[in-house]
Amino acid sequence: MLIEKLYKFLDGDTSLSQFEDWVYRCVELEELIGEEHYRFLLVFNYNNRNSELNIKDFIFANIINKEEFIDWKIDTLLSSHKIKLPDENLFLYAKQNPSFLKGKQFKFQSYRAGIEVEILWAEKIYSDDEYLYLGTYEKTYIDLLVNKEDEIWIDYNIIDKKEFFAKDIKEAIRKIFSQKI
Repeated sequence: MLIEKLYKFLDGDTSLSQFEDWVYRCVELEELIGEEHYRFLLVFNYNNRNSELNIKDFIFANIINKEEFIDWKIDTLLSSHKIKLPDENLFLYAKQNPSFLKGKQFKFQSYRAGIEVEILWAEKIYSDDEYLYLGTYEKTYIDLLVNKEDEIWIDYNIIDKKEFFAKDIKEAIRKIFSQKI
């Protein structure tokens, strides 16, 4: 799939030189992205110091929908770590299966800042009566919590009584990822 090739390049799974070779060989790409964008990729100077960042910026600005890329990345992370999110309420599911995230971790790279973001899921989910602790992200002790309404909270939001962070765990991951993209 052509879109997946673009996603893999944006995600860092394909090097700039591999991407350049693929662009020259893949004439079907023109049909997908249009003649003007394809011509830009063909004549682009891939040897400049900032060429990888510039070409990724171009792709996000003109070819790939950032939200669709983020959804693909989240689905890829969940699948590669064999994490099946429950269809029912996460709070109830996690209370009944407190080790369902044990040993799982997400790592992804921010292409813009070169920062590696990491979510460390709890070995065993623990709770009080209101919230379940799911894990920490960015090694900064920012805890992800879920309440009975299945809303994801960040620990400092509970203290400040601010609005919840996300309506579900997938949205929370999406927000963390898009803050770093």
